[in-house]
Amino acid sequence: MIFKLKSNKFTVSGAPNLVKTLNDNNSASAKISKVRFISKDESILPNIYPGEFAPKASFVREGTVEVEIQQVQIFDEGNIYVCDVNQTVFITVKDLHSPISVLDYFYLISDKATLTAMHNNDHDNLSPSGSTERIYNDTGVVPAIWSNDFLYNAAYANERQRQAMIDEMIKQWNNGAIVQLLLHVAPPTVTPEDEIKGVPWSRRGGSANAVQSDLTDEQWVDLLTEGGVINANWKRRLDVYAKYMHQLKESGVVFLFRPFHEMNQHVFWWGGRPKTTLAGNDLRNTTADLYCMTRDYLEKEKGLDNIIWVWDMQDLGASYGNSYQTPYDSTDWQQFNPGNDYWDIFALDIYDNANGTYTAEKYSQAKKTAKGKPFAIGECYVLPNKTEQPEQSEWVFFMPWGKDTWEHNAQQKIREAYQSNLSIADTPRFSSSL
Repeated sequence: MIFKLKSNKFTVSGAPNLVKTLNDNNSASAKISKVRFISKDESILPNIYPGEFAPKASFVREGTVEVEIQQVQIFDEGNIYVCDVNQTVFITVKDLHSPISVLDYFYLISDKATLTAMHNNDHDNLSPSGSTERIYNDTGVVPAIWSNDFLYNAAYANERQRQAMIDEMIKQWNNGAIVQLLLHVAPPTVTPEDEIKGVPWSRRGGSANAVQSDLTDEQWVDLLTEGGVINANWKRRLDVYAKYMHQLKESGVVFLFRPFHEMNQHVFWWGGRPKTTLAGNDLRNTTADLYCMTRDYLEKEKGLDNIIWVWDMQDLGASYGNSYQTPYDSTDWQQFNPGNDYWDIFALDIYDNANGTYTAEKYSQAKKTAKGKPFAIGECYVLPNKTEQPEQSEWVFFMPWGKDTWEHNAQQKIREAYQSNLSIADTPRFSSSL
């Protein structure tokens, strides 16, 4: 027996959802991860996607609701099982908490708990949730945070695939997840019309339009100068992204946005220009200034007020920047800081395994850089383990880098990381306002 309800009448309070309620009242040991149900009062428990399994299903009003529990999915001994239930329950909701903003929730859990997450970079699979689905099948955990990317190659940068990503993002939010968008995209010299045709990832082969390419100092000045040719072209590109972001806003979706990630990483067209770099003999033309200009345009010109802005760096060694055309200290993160008013969350991408993955030094620097704001593991191959986490308790989430997760972690470690941290069902109901 892996599922049996203790009763058919429950009383819940606080920030409950149906999956958590069923787990709290399951007399068997296995944990419920999803439920298929029919609510008889959608003013209390909405049937958001009827006929589909829900990973959370939040209550939205106090009162008593009759719910037909049709099936549950349970993870037991390494497998997902579908159990037929076909039982009616009556759930009384009392003292229901109001929805909380995503950013306030990050502040709330800092030093108390860490959210599970997954970035979906399945380049061999056009499903916008391929890695999220795989982690669920392997662990029984639906991650609390879902992530995807506008991307650069023809298979993903086209309108059909980007729309599929946005549609899935809205669905993930409606199912109770926190959602994130990234911006691994073509250089600003590429027009919107050419961008959807795709560009290379690497500069190998001599492509000036690759994600990993360089802009000249003159191009940087033109990019960041109002009225410049590249400036105008980049804003046309932002108009395209904003079109999709407005769909999120209209659907009530608040999302994390992490543009120009790993700003101290000079292989990317946007990276490696700290505030000490003389770009066109003008200290204003830096990677941080590009971040600020992009936020100002999307927020002030396009009216996108549903974005939580993430500033992201990488755990590069001190000598990394010495190899660039204008050497810089890649460990001096403040040289890439857009300014306290321009970002809400600090994230560190942790890939340097040779010198220690989750070292106390990296954690301390991230905490110092955040200056009281939430901070997170923005990307990783190797997952944090139980030994490291208690000593580094203020990471608000860890974001494994898609399918690479399985190449760098044993199956047991993956399960431990996800099963010992917060899943989607462990989170409250989120507000559609910042």
